[in-house]
Amino acid sequence: MKIWLLSSEFTDDSTGGIARYIDNYARLLGKSGHEVLIITLAKQAQDKIIAPGVRLIGIVPHCGLANRTKIPHKHLKSPYSIMPYWPAFSYQIAEKVLDILQRFPSPDIIESQEYNAIPYFLLQRKLTEEAILKKIPIIVHLHSPHFQIAHFNQEPRYKLPQYWIGQMEKFCIISADALVCPSYSLARSVEKLLNRSLDIKIIPYPFISDNKKEILSDNTQSNCIVYVGRLEARKGIPSLVSSCSDLWASGEDFKLVLIGGDTKFLLKNTTMAAFIKKYYTKWIKTGNLKLLGELKYSETMEHIQKARAVIIPSVWDNFPNVCLEAMGLGQIVLASKSGGQAEIIESNGVDGFLFDWDKKNDFEEKLIHILKMNDKDRNKMCSNARRRIQILCDSEKNIAERIEYYQKIVAAYKPKVIFPTINNLSRNFIESRISVSEKEQKGLVSVIIPYYNLGDYIEEALHSVLSSSYSPIEVIIVNDGSDDTKSIEVLKKIENKNLSNTRILHTKNQGLALTRNIGAEKAGGEFIVFVDADDMVEPHYFSKAVYVLQRYENVDLVYSWMQHFEESKGMRLTWNAEFPYILGHNMISQLAVIRRHSFLKGARNKPDIKPGFEDYESWIELLKQGGVGVSLPFCLVRYRVRKNSMHRSTTPNSHLYVYELITQHHPELYEKWGEELFHLQNANGPGRSWQNLSFGTRWYELNELKQFKDSVYNFLPGWLRPIATLLYRKYIQKGYN
Repeated sequence: MKIWLLSSEFTDDSTGGIARYIDNYARLLGKSGHEVLIITLAKQAQDKIIAPGVRLIGIVPHCGLANRTKIPHKHLKSPYSIMPYWPAFSYQIAEKVLDILQRFPSPDIIESQEYNAIPYFLLQRKLTEEAILKKIPIIVHLHSPHFQIAHFNQEPRYKLPQYWIGQMEKFCIISADALVCPSYSLARSVEKLLNRSLDIKIIPYPFISDNKKEILSDNTQSNCIVYVGRLEARKGIPSLVSSCSDLWASGEDFKLVLIGGDTKFLLKNTTMAAFIKKYYTKWIKTGNLKLLGELKYSETMEHIQKARAVIIPSVWDNFPNVCLEAMGLGQIVLASKSGGQAEIIESNGVDGFLFDWDKKNDFEEKLIHILKMNDKDRNKMCSNARRRIQILCDSEKNIAERIEYYQKIVAAYKPKVIFPTINNLSRNFIESRISVSEKEQKGLVSVIIPYYNLGDYIEEALHSVLSSSYSPIEVIIVNDGSDDTKSIEVLKKIENKNLSNTRILHTKNQGLALTRNIGAEKAGGEFIVFVDADDMVEPHYFSKAVYVLQRYENVDLVYSWMQHFEESKGMRLTWNAEFPYILGHNMISQLAVIRRHSFLKGARNKPDIKPGFEDYESWIELLKQGGVGVSLPFCLVRYRVRKNSMHRSTTPNSHLYVYELITQHHPELYEKWGEELFHLQNANGPGRSWQNLSFGTRWYELNELKQFKDSVYNFLPGWLRPIATLLYRKYIQKGYN
């Protein structure tokens, strides 16, 4: 088979984690005659053969450059300049995969980790494009979802962008064509958090070892225990060091060696290594506690072989490679029950030891027991440990089982017809909208242009719509009682052209909401889209949007990223609409392509929701009724930013008032999602500041500062402006950092 593996890290000199799994697995596949391509994040671009049948392509992340600039949009092309690290890398790896597909034979299957959502944009594009990806099954490998480990790392899970990375991970899991996982523990915990049953194939990691010598009695006199892995709260490091400190204080004499990279310990606003060094300096000075940092694989294995035991103290873990590597070498392992390591150790006290952090002194008692074990008992357990790994993680059996699973997925594979969503879907609403109304022409897109005194822009907007590559379309310009002479003359000019697919409706002035509703009522298309008279669309927008609407019976609206023009050159990213985020901030473009029947049935614009929020409330209504909103990850619409626009004339107070009205229309939603909304707003400020999911409130603050600067400069004399500029730069850089 041709198998592509996507990874956030890879090194052939790693001890554990994703990198070790990818390295072991790829080499075994290559050895078995399969063709493997690893596409991974790397410090340097590379393309090389690393083993028979295994090719490695390393990608240097563009997003690393973006993070080194003070102001987004500078020095780097969008969207990388307005995305944080992991979403940007996800976008980049999707672009890379699609590029390679143009040059290489297509794989039979693609497998990717869910961690940090690196397959997110690949899956989104597979689901929304008529391309080669549609034919390739994508398997997601459950390893360590951020939305889960953040809780056990005692991190603020609702702060942007971390919260949205977690949402992206969830989407990766539910939109995958198949799921594979090394442990039942991880699989069940993910199902519980997602509140749904998932078809997850459980296959333990394979084990490779060139070391044929069992550890046995070589280290019976050693008093050293070793931990290998990242220094993280979820790995149980605080509890481990604290318990060992108590034992040292009581007179026990042993050494604890910590091997692994340092990580942030956000609860204490420091790093884990710094925390340990601050509070356990005494034991570091006595030599009882050593922090060795990251070591090469060979050096780590040497420490494991010479140790009295290896400790896996995690309060949450998946299927730690270190556990199976230590046991595979014939080492005693003392592991917590909280994770897949409890599945690796089959019989407590026979092939290893399990302890429970919730049981008082359980860890301490078992550690003391290990330190006092005689040679006979120790050698027996070491042999049992090695035998257990030989059976559980047998490489030949592992590869055969994985290939059999892959072949089963490929044979049964069919593209999805229901678009996957994190929120549960209402089947009744889907079934009620499948058929097209008698008054609607199947496939027709009705473009509704609300028009009020916008004669300077309407011709440009109309030209962009009529230049669409999609057919059939009709254009309905709804003149909302324009009273500007030029604007009326421009309408007459358009009428005189006698365009076959364009008509103009004249109404008295009654506001944007009713103008849109009238246009929708008069439309003859299966789909409608509201294009403001000063905005524009790209030629392929309707084609791409209608493709998604026709492919998925549960999708009600499709929209894209938005390119600002005229007074702003920025870009607004959009995402698939999900509760509860949509209740705090509108993530959907107003130029969405919508099913006309769904809009008229339950999502008409409400006249009291104004100004500028008319569409927002409609989207909430559609989603409440079980509809799905899908984002196309490209700039396919153009939004004109101008000083005198209706939206820019609104005030923060008017926004707050309309938010109150929206909650009054949907009290049950805010009641249902109140807890999560509270956490989001507590972490990120009010919803109006969630302008950019990537940068959270920092982006909003920067825009606020820029608007403040622009308005203040108009009132400053010339000689004061250089001084104001210096102060502004200092403030904006401080705010951004």
